[in-house]
Amino acid sequence: MYDDERELTGGNASGRVVRVGETVRKPWIDNTPVVQSYLGALRARGVDAPNPLGCDQRGRQVVEYVHGALALDQLPLGREDLLRVGRMIRRIHDASEFFPVPDPDGWKMLLPAENPNLMCHNDLAPWNLLTGDRWVFIDWDAAGPSTRLWDLAYAAQSFGMLFEGQPVDSAARACLLIGCSR
Repeated sequence: MYDDERELTGGNASGRVVRVGETVRKPWIDNTPVVQSYLGALRARGVDAPNPLGCDQRGRQVVEYVHGALALDQLPLGREDLLRVGRMIRRIHDASEFFPVPDPDGWKMLLPAENPNLMCHNDLAPWNLLTGDRWVFIDWDAAGPSTRLWDLAYAAQSFGMLFEGQPVDSAARACLLIGCSR
């Protein structure tokens, strides 16, 4: 570890993640080259996503560090915030239509969707949304071939806190707001 590296907490799938200055460094995996291209393509179409910065001298992927607070620490989000999240997801999916879908047979997916037809984030959740001056989804390591419906359903479940022990009525309202803002 370099003197200027600070380990970042959270995450459960990508290995050790550190901040170096205004960048994030994490392990380079098989999907990283396509994911970095995908982030660049989204940014070129107006989506505010972390800027992909390639590979560092230690073979790690490098992306822009985005300042903000995790939406996870602000749950439950209010109506306007949930509508904003839904609009963000719509922009991501619309911009993704212009990115070639990788062959799903050669792609390692934790939770694969049936009949993938769109490159998607696949983990659009409060633990991957930074809020503040910018609202930006981070942690694109799980991006890959999927569908709009799968990505949206995952986001609705996550932002609606549709988990054991949560009130079903408030979770259902949140899920509807995410989907209706599209």
